[in-house]
Amino acid sequence: MKPGRLVLGLLIVAIGAGWLLQVIGAVDQFPWEWVLPSVLVVIGVALVADPKGKSHGGLIALGIILTIVLVAGGTGAPSITSSSGVGDRTVTVTNVTDVKDVSMFAGNLVVDLRDLDLPEGTTTLDVSVFAGEIKVYAPRNATVEVKASTLFGQIDAFGERREGVGVNLNTTSQGTGGTLVLKASAFAGQIGVSR
Repeated sequence: MKPGRLVLGLLIVAIGAGWLLQVIGAVDQFPWEWVLPSVLVVIGVALVADPKGKSHGGLIALGIILTIVLVAGGTGAPSITSSSGVGDRTVTVTNVTDVKDVSMFAGNLVVDLRDLDLPEGTTTLDVSVFAGEIKVYAPRNATVEVKASTLFGQIDAFGERREGVGVNLNTTSQGTGGTLVLKASAFAGQIGVSR
């Protein structure tokens, strides 16, 4: 078996086991904040252990994406808790002072900005999910610059759609107010942006 497939398979089993333990109540709160850094360490060890392997493209890509997700978390690690790390989460923002980067490990993340009145200038928001779905409802009057990417999945932003492997979509929807630069990323899943 190729090392890349073995490592990926073991990681999926470990994440699934943790999720199952939490769902069935065997543990009250699984330490999800440790998952992404642990996965990144395992990937690094696999790459060092077999440096001449010919099938490391997937592991390298996964390592790069995890690094980006961890750095995007602001403190060097994503803010993952049992209530926000797995499952369904909706974040509604109506005041520009409440605009904060949002990340989840797995599940459905909805970010509702429709009632947000952006001031002149540029506001940046990073939204990320390792596996799952992101839906962002953009501010009604703002110019929105979307920079979205997923390794496996689909992106639909203001009527433009891309799907497959290594998907990127950069598009702008013009408005009359300030500008929102929306950076959305998922390792595997769907990203949707609309008004």
